[in-house]
Amino acid sequence: MILLLAGIALIALGVVYTCMGRVYARFHGWTSRADDPKGYWTAVASYFVGGAVLIAYAIYRKWFSN
Repeated sequence: MILLLAGIALIALGVVYTCMGRVYARFHGWTSRADDPKGYWTAVASYFVGGAVLIAYAIYRKWFSN
């Protein structure tokens, strides 16, 4: 249940950062879409992919494990 909520939270953060135009990248601080587009989209994509992986793993553990 915790993994599912964490995945949903990461996807929600990805949506917020996409709308905001700024993202908090670990070890780099705040990255703006206008200043560093490649770094910005990489950080936003990592939030979406991380959330999807956590949700998929939570569903896998719930439905397919003994």
